[in-house]
Amino acid sequence: MVVSNFFLALAAAVAVHELGHAAAARLVGVRVDRVQIGWGQRVIRVGVLDVRLVPTGGMVLAEPSRPWQGIVIAAAGVLAQWSVLALAMATGLTRTDIPFWGWYLGLALVALLHYVPLGRSDGALILHYVRQARRAKSKNPTRPL
Repeated sequence: MVVSNFFLALAAAVAVHELGHAAAARLVGVRVDRVQIGWGQRVIRVGVLDVRLVPTGGMVLAEPSRPWQGIVIAAAGVLAQWSVLALAMATGLTRTDIPFWGWYLGLALVALLHYVPLGRSDGALILHYVRQARRAKSKNPTRPL
């Protein structure tokens, strides 16, 4: 039961995280080409949503045209995870299945590591877009970002 709760919480956390990136992209006017949840063998593909067998990560393919769009999109995954957790706590949903929500809380805490700027993490993308915005601003100080 503990293992199944962990994998359910992991799948939920990854799905919420990646869908948060995708929703943010759509909100700032960026086309989303693919939302992949998990890795490995494809389970199902519907439109741009691609669900894979192993729910240990994912990715969203979207190309922002402005640095501020990239920052918003990169920051949205972890914010979405924490929003779901806050909503579940506010409504009392966390008391219905304590093992599941315990794992989800742990995964949400671990998700904060996404903001550490290493590799292709959310933090590295945020840093990339901040640097891009600074370069654009220094080249043309009157151009809006």
